[in-house]
Amino acid sequence: DGRTAIPVLEARIGENKLTGAISFTPDFKPDGTIDFNLPDLGLLAAMAGQKASGDLNGSAAIKTTNGITSVVVKAGGSGIKRDALTIAKPTADITISDVAALAIKGSVRAETIAQGPNRVAGLAVDFQQQQAGRTGFSIDGKYDGGPLTAKGDLTSAKGRTEIRLASF
Repeated sequence: DGRTAIPVLEARIGENKLTGAISFTPDFKPDGTIDFNLPDLGLLAAMAGQKASGDLNGSAAIKTTNGITSVVVKAGGSGIKRDALTIAKPTADITISDVAALAIKGSVRAETIAQGPNRVAGLAVDFQQQQAGRTGFSIDGKYDGGPLTAKGDLTSAKGRTEIRLASF
């Protein structure tokens, strides 16, 4: 059927493990699943000459139907740290029904994100797929104890992406 495939994808670096299978349509659009369990992000960072620590695990399911690629990502971890940046308890539950159109729904959360003395607590970023080519977003949390909110939308058409802020 003209597809290129990686029927078994498995990578291990120390205790870090990535598994799955992926195939590509004749025009190289992907289909497949990837599961990851990364209990030691420091090993992966070291491969790029960086220092980091933490863990992350989850999965991504990628599907292309009628030329439209969609992705479902579910991930979480206890925390990620790099230099003075710390992200505690990150989670993501995102469905992108059309990657090219940025048709996104779902959420990204973190208990805290801190960079040096600056701190965002209770961060919640929610995406609401609206009409074709438009995705709404809202951001809620506390920045150094004060309220942090933003609302807006993303649009994507003809190779151009716009971010519109309705409130901040």
